[in-house]
Amino acid sequence: MRRKRSPRKQRLLSNRGLAASLRNLDPTFGAVASQRLIKRNVGLASRLFKRLKRWSPNSSDRLIAGVAVDLADIWMIGEGHKKQLKEILRLRFPKDRERMLSLLARLEVNLLFENQGHLTSLRELLPKLAKEVSGHGVARLHRPRPRFPST
Repeated sequence: MRRKRSPRKQRLLSNRGLAASLRNLDPTFGAVASQRLIKRNVGLASRLFKRLKRWSPNSSDRLIAGVAVDLADIWMIGEGHKKQLKEILRLRFPKDRERMLSLLARLEVNLLFENQGHLTSLRELLPKLAKEVSGHGVARLHRPRPRFPST
């Protein structure tokens, strides 16, 4: 017999933005580890949502959920990168050449596809949220100019 979910958990799972974040999981994590990461990711997104809603109560739930989910997913992708980097540090040359190539390819895919989608979304959503938080017509986020090393 299935256990009945608490109303709080039901709300978290029914939120479309949070449910979408669960679909972006890295399939290489083990079942137990991924369940733990799912709970941490949903919890982080929920806390971010509540905090952002407090800062901008007039903003739409969709805008705030989008920002919260993107930030939580970027954190989760970073956790995967941390795991992969630890594994890279344990590899031995030349014995683990194939494993190294596999890890580098996975890092590239995560950076280019998973992270890039969230960064693109945040680039669109953050100025809207900043405008709502500031309460003014136009809000600009501080974007530092890129620094190039001098030659």
